[in-house]
Amino acid sequence: YGSINVLQAGITTSEKITTVSPTYAREIQTSALGCTLDGLLRSRSKDLIGILNGADYDEWNPETDRYIPAHYSSKDLSGKKVCKEALQKEFGLAVNPDIPVIGMVARLTDQKGIGDLFGPMHGAAYQICSKIKVQFVVVGSGDAWCERELESISSRLDNFKAKIGYFERIAHLIEAGADLFMMPSKYEPCGLNQLYSLRYGTLPIVRRTGGLADTVSNYNEAKGTGTGFVFDDLTPQAIFDTTGWAVYTYYNKKEHFNAMRITAMEQRFSWDKSVTEYMSLYSLLLK
Repeated sequence: YGSINVLQAGITTSEKITTVSPTYAREIQTSALGCTLDGLLRSRSKDLIGILNGADYDEWNPETDRYIPAHYSSKDLSGKKVCKEALQKEFGLAVNPDIPVIGMVARLTDQKGIGDLFGPMHGAAYQICSKIKVQFVVVGSGDAWCERELESISSRLDNFKAKIGYFERIAHLIEAGADLFMMPSKYEPCGLNQLYSLRYGTLPIVRRTGGLADTVSNYNEAKGTGTGFVFDDLTPQAIFDTTGWAVYTYYNKKEHFNAMRITAMEQRFSWDKSVTEYMSLYSLLLK
């Protein structure tokens, strides 16, 4: 490939190759995400295995979370309403238990789809908050232009608020208090925030890529099932349309939304399962 590539050497000489989700294992065999190693990875495809990362449920658990004002579970969601009110107050939003709150905690980088979400000319976030009855809160830091744009949108719209930086307490409060979680990644090897969101009953809005595709099941309106809202094309219009669909479901399909919330909270993506898969792989290699 015209240069020294230690990763290439590792892929070539390893008995097995692992990455952090089944879908990402397939994606890195394409030119789009293979970073010039896709041909080599395709030649080793039978030895390439995707094992999902796990969530730390000791730290991210709405039943025990030390950062949130009220605990709750899939059997009793009353504490989530308390968390929602606290979240609205934290960001200076109008306290309204009926309006859906969209949350986002992210590094503000190209990988996270921020150009299409927060782009200054045609980004989806401004359109969402201008045209859809929602509140939108963001915590993150990263590209300077995006930080400036978040501050600009916050100054122009009463229903959009952002905090620049990372704050552990507020990140937990967003997961607990929001109704929907925005994660429109360009690519996502595994992702953790969607796992936290599921556990907290905060339905993810995600692009179908990497670990997001493996962990979030799309809403089926005919059956009233799913654990989130999934789209394919990374465009402002796709983000806007999918958010509109999620908000419509929140307002007009309450039984579906609440059932999805409970289903999401009962999903488990623990490290115990991941460790079992790794141990099985390592045991096979030792034979």
